[in-house]
Amino acid sequence: MKIVLNSALALAVLAPLCLAQEEATEPYVERLVVPFRNDGAKHLSARLNRGGMTITGYEGEEVIIEARKRQNQKKTTSEGGLRTFHLPSTGIYAEEHHNQIEVGVRNHNTTVDVDIKVPFETSLKLVCHNSGKIVVDGTKGEIDASNHNGGISISNAVGVIVAHSSNGSITVTLDEVFPDKPMSFTTMNGDIDVSIPSDTKAQLNMHTFRGNVKSDFDIEIQPEGPQLKVTDERSRGGRYRIEFEKGLYGNINGGGPQYVFKTHNGEIRIRQRKANVE
Repeated sequence: MKIVLNSALALAVLAPLCLAQEEATEPYVERLVVPFRNDGAKHLSARLNRGGMTITGYEGEEVIIEARKRQNQKKTTSEGGLRTFHLPSTGIYAEEHHNQIEVGVRNHNTTVDVDIKVPFETSLKLVCHNSGKIVVDGTKGEIDASNHNGGISISNAVGVIVAHSSNGSITVTLDEVFPDKPMSFTTMNGDIDVSIPSDTKAQLNMHTFRGNVKSDFDIEIQPEGPQLKVTDERSRGGRYRIEFEKGLYGNINGGGPQYVFKTHNGEIRIRQRKANVE
């Protein structure tokens, strides 16, 4: 069955993952297939209140979304002896508008895990809030990933990364970076582990309150001391606070765009990405 979303090009196909009855061992899966409008720059945004998402680059031209609902399979009994049967629908939706595809879940209380395949050269904006991890593999473009209560893992990527987690570690492997583009990796509670090509030119801005900085790069440490941080919340009845940040500044390969690494409780590891040897 095909469903027209916001445009004639945005077609959705819903089907169980396992077609054969004897193979239907996985939870019910809802599947959407959404084409981009044209061959121009492609963008995908996905937002989940509960659940995790995995984004994978592939050679196709459409976005393929598979969603599974996490739920308690037990049937409960309520007043009057009536049993409650949970609906399998995830509430997943996708909308295409001018080569920008938005993916989300209409019921914010539903926990849904989503697998999305995108054309390799697709820029991503990803947001998770609870009960899941953001995983990205094999894409080329800009990635803006934010996870409030979960980790972020990005591998085999080419492009620019902005990754933020409130409670979770960040692990990134970049096969190639875009020159002259800054990047940022920040978390409140968790380690930051980033691998970039050995010839990357960058200015490193590294901060950790409880942790260490480790790297196999030859970092040229800059002589300037810690920077002053001022927090002024007096206009809202709060406090005024002034302190020196615990940070380290340095250049690799002569310097370049600024790369920010910041964690409050965790370690920072910056590695040289080893070239694949065939």
